[in-house]
Amino acid sequence: MFKGERFNFEAVFADKKTNAPGLQIADVAAYPISHFVRDRNTPRPDWKAVQHRIRRGEYSRTMFGYGLKIFP
Repeated sequence: MFKGERFNFEAVFADKKTNAPGLQIADVAAYPISHFVRDRNTPRPDWKAVQHRIRRGEYSRTMFGYGLKIFP
């Protein structure tokens, strides 16, 4: 993947009651990420399972600003 690359897809928003597998996977990944963002000093085994899947910058040094963007 190249920086600034555009993908040819359209975002479709589904109701939470839909029970789509993609929504379930997103929920499973979002929970440990949100806890990591709120408190980085607490060790969490679920975060260890997710962190290596987040895109990192050059030489795998940081995920902040690349695969993990935190907005105020």
